[in-house]
Amino acid sequence: MQQRIEFIDLAKGICIILVVLLHIVPSANIPELRFIRIPLYFILSGLFFKDYGSFRNFLQKESK
Repeated sequence: MQQRIEFIDLAKGICIILVVLLHIVPSANIPELRFIRIPLYFILSGLFFKDYGSFRNFLQKESK
């Protein structure tokens, strides 16, 4: 089993907290944070993307 990179998990957690915070507290709407939170989360998540080849291969692998 591979070791998790704690910095990446922490950064993704901060992005999630920012999304929730900016939905709950409208007065905390900081434009710089508004435009970076979701793209940053997707970039961080994409760092560990695993290529299964095709959707069919993915379904076959997951159903076993």
